[in-house]
Amino acid sequence: MRREFMLPPYGYMIEVETSGKKLRDDIINSLMDAGIFVMDPGDDSKPFYVSCESLEAVRESLEPEKFIRNTKTQYINITVRSYS
Repeated sequence: MRREFMLPPYGYMIEVETSGKKLRDDIINSLMDAGIFVMDPGDDSKPFYVSCESLEAVRESLEPEKFIRNTKTQYINITVRSYS
């Protein structure tokens, strides 16, 4: 089952926390549009999780100016977990 959902050790588990609901929703939508599996607990004050085989697709989804370069008043905290 871990392999099917690309969970460690077969993939990466990424925890994403944001400071605002709109930023959170925009990031989730961007990841899902890129075909990345998002696990959202449905509580805007809690982090959501992403599982993926490669970090490159996640980086590309989060890199656009709307997220990384324009976060002066908001923050994005990303934690990557991988087990070997």
